[in-house]
Amino acid sequence: MYTVLSGWPLLRMVATLQPLWMAVSAMAFLLKWQIDDGQLPHLPWWGWVSSAAAIFVGVQLGRFAQSRVPERMISRAVIAVAVLGAAAAFATGVRMTIW
Repeated sequence: MYTVLSGWPLLRMVATLQPLWMAVSAMAFLLKWQIDDGQLPHLPWWGWVSSAAAIFVGVQLGRFAQSRVPERMISRAVIAVAVLGAAAAFATGVRMTIW
């Protein structure tokens, strides 16, 4: 929301927030690992390999899209995903409150 209202360029915002999200993700992982007594999720070996491959493929697709898709279209897609996520969270909250 701040990016839209302030006119902050999308690519600068993404570059600024990526380290923050990496730190948040790392802390969430460590906290969950500590709560579960050091247990990692029970995945077969191919689950771990495919997870790592998905991260690599996602980074490559992002680089590809960044060089070929206009920033305005990416910005609109980011806003659309944020609105959908907010709507889903709202609907979940209403559902859990009422039922």
